[in-house]
Amino acid sequence: MQNSEKQIRRLAAQRELYTSAKTIFAIHSVVSGPVAVASAFLALGVPEVKGFVAMWAIAVVIADQFWLTPLQKSKRSLAARTQELF
Repeated sequence: MQNSEKQIRRLAAQRELYTSAKTIFAIHSVVSGPVAVASAFLALGVPEVKGFVAMWAIAVVIADQFWLTPLQKSKRSLAARTQELF
């Protein structure tokens, strides 16, 4: 039955997982979009920070590949499986 306590908890869990996945996507978008562009312009204006900007870019790529993208996919997948149970 869809109104049972178990189903309501599943629906809440599914909603929370999708919300978490969207939050991760938003963080990823901000870090790899506007922050990357701002860093590039900063490096053009202040050449001393080029090393910092390069390290930031490497850290973002590594975090994206090994943490953000897998975490987002995991949460979306778990949310979809939870929704199928509903």
